[in-house]
Amino acid sequence: MIPSPPPGSPAGAPAQPRSVLRDGSVLRLMFLGNMTEVLRWADLVAASVYVYQSTESALMVALLGFSRSIPLATFGPFIGALAERVDRRTLTIAYLGAIMATTAVLAVLGLTGSIAVWQVMLGTFLMGMFFSSDFALRRTMMSEIAGESRTAKVLGLDTSTRQIMFGAGPLLGGFLLETTGIGGSYAVATVVFGACLVAMSTMRFRPARYATSGLGFLASATEGLRYVRGVPLIAAVLVGTLVMNLLAFSYMNMVAVIGHDVLKLTPTAIGLLQSLEGIGSAVGAFTLAMTARVRYYGIIFFVGSILVCLGALLFSLSSSFVLSCAFMFLIGLGLSGFAVMQNTVMLIVAAPEMRSRAMGALTACIGVGPLGALHIGLLADHFGATTAVTVVAVESLIGMALLAYFAPAIRRLYLAGEAKS
Repeated sequence: MIPSPPPGSPAGAPAQPRSVLRDGSVLRLMFLGNMTEVLRWADLVAASVYVYQSTESALMVALLGFSRSIPLATFGPFIGALAERVDRRTLTIAYLGAIMATTAVLAVLGLTGSIAVWQVMLGTFLMGMFFSSDFALRRTMMSEIAGESRTAKVLGLDTSTRQIMFGAGPLLGGFLLETTGIGGSYAVATVVFGACLVAMSTMRFRPARYATSGLGFLASATEGLRYVRGVPLIAAVLVGTLVMNLLAFSYMNMVAVIGHDVLKLTPTAIGLLQSLEGIGSAVGAFTLAMTARVRYYGIIFFVGSILVCLGALLFSLSSSFVLSCAFMFLIGLGLSGFAVMQNTVMLIVAAPEMRSRAMGALTACIGVGPLGALHIGLLADHFGATTAVTVVAVESLIGMALLAYFAPAIRRLYLAGEAKS
């Protein structure tokens, strides 16, 4: 059975969809997610194209991806443990203030023409620290406000709107880089982070209170890792997350390189190409939010992962802009199934008092991305960007096939219609 929250917690009473969406706290959290999603993907395109134009090195672009994702592995589990000791809203506000100050400094450096590649990489690393908090802070707050019976719908709607922003972000990043330079990109980010800071500062949130284990900070984080290993379905989702972030998603680091060298695109067109992934993901996430049933959560997670891998493989073999756009849209459709069910399964299966730490463990699994960035960067440096994407796509397909064979929890979820093995 799915564990129930204690009486009196914000998640204790199921919320109707309309009442949830009328809740000011939910709307503020969705606004924060949408705006930071735009900035995340705008920075991916703007910074990647800027670094490649400055260095002409695919490996340097991959190292930029390494800088962006390494905070997920290094800080993810500890953010989950910290969130049990410090109010999640307070932590989010602190993160927003710090990242807004960072982008303001980078904007000044960029607009005065004194910015260096290493400073762009440092800024990307600090942004990665902020984005690494989303699972344990923002999404956990949303699940507590919505209640467990509505978590899938609310997270599905949140994911669908964020994927629309995912579609807009790369296009915005390419356009800003082409028209205002890297400094203008950071200036817009500063304004948007400021708006998010205002929204969170005016939000009211009463966190759920669960009995704590009394363990120290590091011991608490370690206990969270032990817990998720002991729940078969959660463990299977975490392994799938490892495979996808270590291998499949590393293709993102080469989109700017392939767009520039193979497809001969401008920065704005490269942004448009990557935005098709977000549009596909938005369509898929909205459909899942309206139609998905719990008995299919495991199979949706698996099939979505396979579609991402196949889409990346086809993209690596394409020399046509039109076909490449179609393959990016396919990747987005798959990504929606992977992302929505990844979050939903973790939040509805984990015991209420372990959710923050479970989401922290999920963040850590996502954080293997730096190794994937180095892997594809070295491949691209020796064999070219297109061959590198082909290799990681095939590797990820093999990895997911092995997961389906050795992790019966996903199959049992589909066949038995249960949320917990």
